[in-house]
Amino acid sequence: MHREALMLLHRLVEESKSNESKADPTQKFKPEMVIEYLKPLCGTDPMLVLEFGMLVLGSCPAQTIELFRSGNLPEDLVCYHLEQHASVELLKGLNYCDVKICEEILQNSSHYTALLELYRSNSMHREALKLLHHLVEESKSNEIKAGPTQKFKPEMIIEYLKPLCATDPMLVLEFAMLVLESCPTQTIELLGSGNLPKDLVLYFLEQHASKTLKKEHARRWTPATP
Repeated sequence: MHREALMLLHRLVEESKSNESKADPTQKFKPEMVIEYLKPLCGTDPMLVLEFGMLVLGSCPAQTIELFRSGNLPEDLVCYHLEQHASVELLKGLNYCDVKICEEILQNSSHYTALLELYRSNSMHREALKLLHHLVEESKSNEIKAGPTQKFKPEMIIEYLKPLCATDPMLVLEFAMLVLESCPTQTIELLGSGNLPKDLVLYFLEQHASKTLKKEHARRWTPATP
């Protein structure tokens, strides 16, 4: 039951990270333990090795790559998984990528998740939101063909906007209006909890919201009469 063991081990590793200051160092679960568990499985279950290897790639990249290299895993599968996951891990946080070069490569290869991370990590929030909105709309139009699961959903725009409320309220309002009709409750909560100027919120609602939404939610920002 290797999958169950690895799921448990990965959960314990993540819990150890979050409780690092409280944990007894003798009982700490480390990402390297996942690598050690995976080594004897390379010859029997390469897909499981790749799946869980990707989960610790960001924590111990050198050991993970060495595992893939020495485990005689199918090279095409390794390359595919690295392209899908490694680029995102490498782009998170501070990085020294040439944005223009990376942008072109990721666009041409349709690695949109990594492209979004490139924009985010370089504070190119408008570009990220325009791309995300395009992907959301594309997912809607392909919904019947793709099935019930959508990779890109309107709620992802809401989540992206939350940390921007304090730094770029106009950008938040602009892109929040694009998803107001598809996820009204979450959008209204964002606008109400993001410390955005009430007069601006009311103005944008007046311009973009349907009559039903205006009646239902405008009172949230309208001062009560004495």
